[in-house]
Parts: sequence; structure tokens; C-alpha cells
Amino acid sequence: MQVLDSVVPGTGEHFIKTEVLDKLGVAVYGWRKDINGLPIAESGSSITSRDMLKFGVLVNNGGRWKGEQLISEEFLAKATSDIIKPTEDWIPDTFNYGYFWYQTDMTIIGKSYDVKLAWGAGGQYILAIRDLDLVVVITGHDREDKIMTEVSKKILPQFAEKKSLWSRSNSDTKR
Repeated sequence: MQVLDSVVPGTGEHFIKTEVLDKLGVAVYGWRKDINGLPIAESGSSITSRDMLKFGVLVNNGGRWKGEQLISEEFLAKATSDIIKPTEDWIPDTFNYGYFWYQTDMTIIGKSYDVKLAWGAGGQYILAIRDLDLVVVITGHDREDKIMTEVSKKILPQFAEKKSLWSRSNSDTKR
């Protein structure tokens, strides 16, 4: 947050509130602060599931919300890319890390999809899958992350199949 404070007018917290949260319509949120009173960027925030969904839509839309570019597409691409390979044992080997977002490829019904995900404590997730025009929000308490296995095996295939059927029927009408 101190870096942001040094490059924006006012404070980083005010900038994020007025330039992102207010424009997304996020009115109810919590943000834990450090001993200096600065918001802790990497953890301790809380928002509703509906507002989590908005962040996933923002990622899928390259930083655009209702026609306005809230976050530069270039920055968002970097933030959700594979900047580093996490080394913690509890993070799946296929996950890469950007700026507070993970990136992984998931194979769903034989096709690989680029998945951007925010991962919070105890099983809080925002999965943004642009190729499926899909955002999945998960809230709960799942310390062993079993929910991701269930989502990838049971939920995502349903959407991938619908997208595939829609694409085929759409191409049939164009012939």
C-alpha cells in the first residue's frame, strides 16, 4: 500500500475506494489495517460474494466495467500472469502467481482453459475463465481445498459443454 500511496494523489486507500470500489458499486467491505493504519493489501479484506463476482467480471473484461477502463489492461494482464512459481507445498504445482492473483490451466472436457483466480483464506475463490465467459465465486471454509476438485470435475464441465453446444449451433446457423 505504501508504494501506491507514493504514486497516486491522496492515499492508496482513497484511490482504490474512489477509482475501483465505488465504480464497481462495492459499498460494504472490510479491510484490516496494519499497526500504521495502512490497509493490508495481501490479506484481511472482506467483501460480499456478489462483489467478488464483480472483480471476476472485471478480470474477464480486461479491466473494463460498464464501458470504463478501471484498471489498465496491461497491468491486469501482468497481475494475473505467471510472474513467479509458488514453492509452498500446499499450492498446486500447476498454479503460477502474479500480483495477488493466481493463474493456472484447467483441462475441462479435453480442452485447456486459462483460469485466473483469487484465492483467499479457508477456501474463498474467484475463478475467472474468459474463454467460457464465466466467473465462479466460492465462499466457505475448506482448508483442504477439496472444493476446487469438485468444481473442476462437476461444475466447470457443465459450462464448457453448454458453451461448446452454443458455439456449434451458432456456427450451424451461419452456414
